[in-house]
Amino acid sequence: MKLLILTVSTGQGHNSAGAAISDEFSKNGFECETVDVFQNYNRFLGKAMSEGYLLSVSTFSGMYAKSYSKLEKRKRGSKSFIMFLCKLIASGLAKKIKQINPDIIVCTHVFAAMALSYALKKSGLSPLTAAVVTDFTVHPYWEEVTYLDYLITASELLNRQCEEKGFRPSQILPIGIPIHAKFSVPVEKSIARKELGLDIEENVITVMSGSMCYGGLSEQLKEIDTIEEKFSIIAVCGSSKEELKKINEINFAHSVLKLGYTDKMNLIMDASDCIITKPGGLSVSEALSKDLPMIIANVIPGHEQRNLEFLTANNLAIEVKNGNSVKDCIKKFLKDDSLKKTMRESAERIGKKNAAGKLYEILSSEAVKRNKNDKF
Repeated sequence: MKLLILTVSTGQGHNSAGAAISDEFSKNGFECETVDVFQNYNRFLGKAMSEGYLLSVSTFSGMYAKSYSKLEKRKRGSKSFIMFLCKLIASGLAKKIKQINPDIIVCTHVFAAMALSYALKKSGLSPLTAAVVTDFTVHPYWEEVTYLDYLITASELLNRQCEEKGFRPSQILPIGIPIHAKFSVPVEKSIARKELGLDIEENVITVMSGSMCYGGLSEQLKEIDTIEEKFSIIAVCGSSKEELKKINEINFAHSVLKLGYTDKMNLIMDASDCIITKPGGLSVSEALSKDLPMIIANVIPGHEQRNLEFLTANNLAIEVKNGNSVKDCIKKFLKDDSLKKTMRESAERIGKKNAAGKLYEILSSEAVKRNKNDKF
């Protein structure tokens, strides 16, 4: 059987979710292909999407926040430039769909799902369709793709938002955001620390800022390093070589494991007592799968603000805000055992494990049923 994954490169979360889904289906015998709907059919648009997103959330964050808030109130069918762009690439996408003739199509971005709606009409095909909401909120524009067979969300706590967008309860699959299967395999804390070369007995605080290193990690680490309590730090700079260079030049009082891009985040989370991060949907899902308490800083306005609201409302994280510095939050966390216990218990209750595996079971079973029905 064949799976086609459609994504859009605005941050790495959408691509990471697609990769997790592809890995799960591939190991179960599916032929999988991933397509960036803008990069593949209009490279100029693909570059504009990727670079425009980064520019919006960094340089024009205030404007981005206002635009996002306004879009949350939009009505279904409202004309938008995004819908025009999705129609623009529909013909190329339709040709790809006819060429592959997939049994299942999964979108990891709402724009991909919008483009797919137009492409399916042109292709004349009707594969099983699903899409993943890669945050802890249901973004603007999902109201435009209620044609989907299934919508995958982070939690049943988002069901009401989905229904308000026009989705029926039978379409909603609150099984969690798909992440790599290795995050579902626990490693004992002392073993993880030993493998990473860390002190087994000391508390370990991981500090990261996502793949784009949004927020300035080096300055944050300098502040954390002034805390008198003993603990080890893991600093993850993502793909930012510039930020890693800055960190390597700092003489820290604490023991700091300095990393750029790493494929060991599962092990790092197992070794950690707490993680300081911005609230991206994938990184939050990974932390929840490890029942790992979070301190949230450097929030991108819009969708990440909504993620933050979900996390704090459900006792999954504490926020750096209103004069409450990163340093203050860490000191509170280290001293407050009841806070640690509450956050871990909340993560265990709300976090979803093996979402990719559950998605495979549901979609593959449904695809088999459809194929059998088509033969009769």
